[in-house]
Amino acid sequence: MIYLSFVQGRLSKKIGSKFQYFPINNWQNEMPIARKIGFKHIEWIISDYNNPIFNKIFQNQILQVLKENKISISSIGLDFLMREPLFKIHNDDLEWILLNLKNILKRFKAKRVNIPIEENSRLSNHFDYKIVKKRLHKIIKILGGNTKISIESDLSLKNLDHLLSIKKLKKLGILLDIGNIKADGFSIEDYISKFAKRIYGIHVKKRGVFFKKSEKINKPYHELRYVINNISKLTNLNDITLQSFRSNSSYINELNLVYKIVKKEIEKINLKI
Repeated sequence: MIYLSFVQGRLSKKIGSKFQYFPINNWQNEMPIARKIGFKHIEWIISDYNNPIFNKIFQNQILQVLKENKISISSIGLDFLMREPLFKIHNDDLEWILLNLKNILKRFKAKRVNIPIEENSRLSNHFDYKIVKKRLHKIIKILGGNTKISIESDLSLKNLDHLLSIKKLKKLGILLDIGNIKADGFSIEDYISKFAKRIYGIHVKKRGVFFKKSEKINKPYHELRYVINNISKLTNLNDITLQSFRSNSSYINELNLVYKIVKKEIEKINLKI
């Protein structure tokens, strides 16, 4: 089964100047809105070490809110690694995260964990690459039993292929952001042709070439249609998650529209979600 999800925070006002951050003052209120739209799944994001999902008492509250709204966590995004890259994070901090995540994954039954290796956390030298390679292996060893471990990267296709070809990382997969790859100058066709079986998650977003910002989605577009029409090739896909443009005031209506657009495209191929 493929989950149709949304990224946490897309149904809340921004946290200060941050476009995507855990909505600490509104996360509970997102759930009934999401369910009304039609969502049954959410990508839970961890923006810092104070996320309530790390606390066992708050875990009970989260589980209750999820249950009341018939929503489950389809994936967990380790967004804090954008500011504290995998090649820089202190080993003790990584150990703490992994120990807690192991219990969280067991309790919430989330099927995918994503690690960002892009923008501020991108790989730009061989020394950092060697650290990341070693730590990815460690993460897969600890968390990768029943959970798919994915990376979102802006690596060249050649370097990405090299990373995925490493024997110790044979369980590692990709979170494919169909907006970001176009903005970075890559084609959706090349990604699916080369990495179909290693794509574990899809982020739905629309951007233009040469690093254009996220754009409103008012109708289906090439990358979205191409992914949906080739979904049968993505045999290990866990989720299609909406991470689309959000304004400061109409974010609920905007996500609702994108949900309808994506769901309609999915229904055309009779895909069960």
